[in-house]
Amino acid sequence: MKTTILTGLALVAVTSLAQAQVLASDDFSYVGALTLNGWGAHSGAGNKLVMSDGSVATLDQSGGSGEDVNVAFAPQSATATTYASFTLNVPSGSPVNPDANGLYFAHLKDSGFSFRARTGLVVPAGLGDYGLAINADNSALGAGVTWGADLSFNTDYTVVISFNAATGDGTLWLDPVDASSMSIVDPSTAVGGLMEAFALRQSNDYTGFITIDNVVAGSSFADVSGGGGPSGPGAGYCAGDGSGTACPCANNNDGSNGAAGCANGVNTGGGLLSGSGTASVMGDTVVLTASGVQAGQPGLFFSALNAVNGGAGNVFGDGLRCAGGSLVRLGIVAADAGGVATSNPGVGSGLVGGDIRRYQYWYRNPAASPCSASFNLTNGYEITWGM
Repeated sequence: MKTTILTGLALVAVTSLAQAQVLASDDFSYVGALTLNGWGAHSGAGNKLVMSDGSVATLDQSGGSGEDVNVAFAPQSATATTYASFTLNVPSGSPVNPDANGLYFAHLKDSGFSFRARTGLVVPAGLGDYGLAINADNSALGAGVTWGADLSFNTDYTVVISFNAATGDGTLWLDPVDASSMSIVDPSTAVGGLMEAFALRQSNDYTGFITIDNVVAGSSFADVSGGGGPSGPGAGYCAGDGSGTACPCANNNDGSNGAAGCANGVNTGGGLLSGSGTASVMGDTVVLTASGVQAGQPGLFFSALNAVNGGAGNVFGDGLRCAGGSLVRLGIVAADAGGVATSNPGVGSGLVGGDIRRYQYWYRNPAASPCSASFNLTNGYEITWGM
């Protein structure tokens, strides 16, 4: 059952929300103007109303500027990171034609007109329909950071944005599995702002429409992603938690990093492999992310045909080998300072619709190697590829 809107300041036609740190939420299950359902207009009030049809809210970017609206919540601190998520769909019918500054349509804001983590459309870089960009503290999206792949019309995307008031960084995730999924970051010097609203904007930089659904603002990534985000393009298996094959030297993970591989020398939760993007052989945007591994050390992303030992895995080094048979090397990537490694795009290259592949990340772990092998592996990750 759809809830309507919940904010720290207003309650309109609400049932309940599970996460206590959710600051505001609206799934647009009502019909009518947003400003009659818990939102306020901070610019252009009454001019080309932002409307909900009972399913989505529509931003009309044609025919001149319209009202800009926001849903308020309790002010966050001057060092807090504030998050927001929403479902984005850009219907076909009009080419995305903003100027070099792009068209920002969503952002976080303070009590006035300090807008942060502005997110919006830019001209596609390739053969896609539009690009998506973020600028931490400026309206010129072209001067910010653009997602590495173009997006498509008539397609739902889950967008998560955040603004870190301590550092000034604006971050954007697209269809993430968790906070370690691929993201883009736009740095800024705009530190110390007290975020207290999520806002939607209408302008005349693009002649079409944009639909928005499932708006959530929160104080953590888990708050806005339902505790773990969308399901992603595949599913994990072969966790090093003792549920299948035991880890080689009683180094089962402690569950602190989800259904990850066996514990390693720097993370008792083990290395977790997750995926984001679309598993379509005609438009592969899948990116694999390994988190909880040793910073600065290299690892190999690889794919294989089979789930080893029926998906339970076999002992290998300090961990479990979960994927085997017709192995394909997808590239060696060193983990960043946060212990996160991200694959290059194109992990479905050469496949056809209906193919099933298993993926894993095999990484070096010389620091305090629990079984003295100095290498370990993440859990396995299985993807069934569509057309």
